[in-house]
Amino acid sequence: MDEAWAAEVASHATGPYLFVAEAVLSCLHEPGVREVIDLLADHFPGALLAPGTAGLGFFDTQEQHDVLSKVMTRLHWHCPAPPNWPTGGRGTSTRRHTPSPACPRTW
Repeated sequence: MDEAWAAEVASHATGPYLFVAEAVLSCLHEPGVREVIDLLADHFPGALLAPGTAGLGFFDTQEQHDVLSKVMTRLHWHCPAPPNWPTGGRGTSTRRHTPSPACPRTW
């Protein structure tokens, strides 16, 4: 959420940009998520963002989860559909992916 890194990267690169936020945005409350998306939209116009999120039911069971129950971090935000926030950024599609045991390990 610190603008310094964004300004530094933007001053040395021209894009295209792809930001992957796996297991990051879910730990923020929605205003923080909006702040991150605004920061990316302001400094990297046209960038793509691939956010990792969890389903709503996952949030209700964090205390029983085999890993989440052992860490202090809690999940606060989920994205059931691409947000259409007034930053100029807009979601274009969603993909849900859960690896299947049938997928080869090298995949």
